[in-house]
Amino acid sequence: MISIFDGLQLLEVQESRIVMLPDGRKGATWRGLAYPLLPPGDQIDVNGEAIPPDRCAHNANASGTPFEVIDGAAEAYLVLAGNASACERSAIALRDAGFQVLRTGRYLGEPIVGVGGDWFVRFEKRSDLMDAESLRSELAKILGLPKADSATAERSSVETRSRLIAAELLAAKAREAGLRAEIARLKSNSAIGEDTKIEAELLREALDEERRLREAAEFAVAEATSVQNSFPPPRAIPSPKLSDEIQIIVGILLPRTSLLRDSLTVVATEFANRRALYRALAELQDHYDRLPPSWKKLQGLDSWWERHVSNGQDDAGRAYARRVASEQKWDVLISHKGEQIRDLAWLARQ
Repeated sequence: MISIFDGLQLLEVQESRIVMLPDGRKGATWRGLAYPLLPPGDQIDVNGEAIPPDRCAHNANASGTPFEVIDGAAEAYLVLAGNASACERSAIALRDAGFQVLRTGRYLGEPIVGVGGDWFVRFEKRSDLMDAESLRSELAKILGLPKADSATAERSSVETRSRLIAAELLAAKAREAGLRAEIARLKSNSAIGEDTKIEAELLREALDEERRLREAAEFAVAEATSVQNSFPPPRAIPSPKLSDEIQIIVGILLPRTSLLRDSLTVVATEFANRRALYRALAELQDHYDRLPPSWKKLQGLDSWWERHVSNGQDDAGRAYARRVASEQKWDVLISHKGEQIRDLAWLARQ
């Protein structure tokens, strides 16, 4: 368990993969980069030195690095740890097996237990009916890699389980404190603009969720530490996944937005920060009868509009919107500029 700091602010506590940095120091991975471990050896500072994982030595076991699958509607993501070469080899193996590989890149989603995740391979599923477990089994054969074993990933003692839940509680309290400070800062502004109001509303929603998470974690800690002689059946900490959080925000605060195809999966996997995306979608709520200035018309597609969106790393995110007059809503596709040709062809068929 590694404590993630940004200077003096604690961001979260999570299980991270330990690597050997080029200079021989130990490091831990977070959000696609490796950071040196700081005293007492269980924390990193993301505001300091960062090193690409492909320059580090990984403590992979003899059977290879485990992987996980993020299942979408028509597409899926293979998420794996390791360096860029391992990612490209996996992409080649999928192509050789008949899968259409769309793109590879840094994995920016929430950490996956037993995998962590440094890279992704985005590919088309052979059938919309193929579920995640079928994909895992097929990819395990193609890649010769072990699937992430959720059973062995669970801790085998009450003490360890308590420690993990307590770490989640600490992270939740830290996030809650940060959200309260941000809301206080917004309230202190003498002139609150429309963008600030939207941001404050999003923060309040996130604060409510953090409070619920903290209360659930406190209950789980008490429950776990009360068990002495037997380990209870494995169950996850009752916190929502990132995709659930995105659905809640869109459903409650952006009700005129209907996300198409695999937009939700793309946002949860490829966006390190979603603030710019939420602001772009909020613009559509306020300008139903006309597009805001930041959106531009797509050539050759009269009913579709486009906007560049930051994914927290660069400006490679893309949002495409079409007004549905009968429902007073916007159909929105979220994607990446690397998929633009394919996305435009798909939009033209809608």
